[in-house]
Amino acid sequence: KNVGGCAATGGGGVMLRFSPSFDCVINMENGMSPSQAAEKAISRISKFYKSFQGGVIAMDKNGDFGAACYGMKDFPFSVQKEGMVEAEVYRIGCGIGGAF
Repeated sequence: KNVGGCAATGGGGVMLRFSPSFDCVINMENGMSPSQAAEKAISRISKFYKSFQGGVIAMDKNGDFGAACYGMKDFPFSVQKEGMVEAEVYRIGCGIGGAF
């Protein structure tokens, strides 16, 4: 299925163990929105690593997007869709866990 894509940033070792980008895409394939898929990918990590810092961004094949983060004050991310001249910058608050 062609569902969209996800990208993640954070501690390399933790990212390699949990593959949150892959997890996020599978979540969208199973019917979650981009925001829900990103949040679930982050929460899967934060259950085991309370001091983890990281974020996931997601966009589905329709251009809907979302993001989630953990362990940081906030998480800035950029989105540029077809027809946009410039990317728009968004920022979500993370606290213990945050989602857009």
